[in-house]
Amino acid sequence: FHSLTCSIFDVDEAVGMLKRVVTKILGYGDSLTAGFTDGGNSYHPYIFRLHTLLNVPVDHIGMSGWTVRQMLRRVDAHQCTDLCGRTWPGLRASLRAAASAGDPFSHVIILAGTNDIASERGARGGTQQRAAMLLENLA
Repeated sequence: FHSLTCSIFDVDEAVGMLKRVVTKILGYGDSLTAGFTDGGNSYHPYIFRLHTLLNVPVDHIGMSGWTVRQMLRRVDAHQCTDLCGRTWPGLRASLRAAASAGDPFSHVIILAGTNDIASERGARGGTQQRAAMLLENLA
């Protein structure tokens, strides 16, 4: 994993460094990654802003309404349908397909867990453990 830290005053430098390292980005997660707005009538994924900033190819998988547990169960699925009826591949299936096509992702941004908060109030540690399992399952 690559880590980049910078102060708020070094944004241009950080973008320059990322442009040298990043070749293709996949954003993966829940409705925040999907860019869910207007009750699901429109979508504005954040990943497209990264495309504009870095000028690299981007793609996203936004499983609206899904918990980390659901994402884990379907990590190898070639077709997953979220609560809005949109269809996506599972994370590992997507990564393998891109690699097999000779166009792998250099970086993956995972933003998941917001639906876990709503569905598991009072549960401790479950979401963090499942998020760690999601990362471990990428190997």
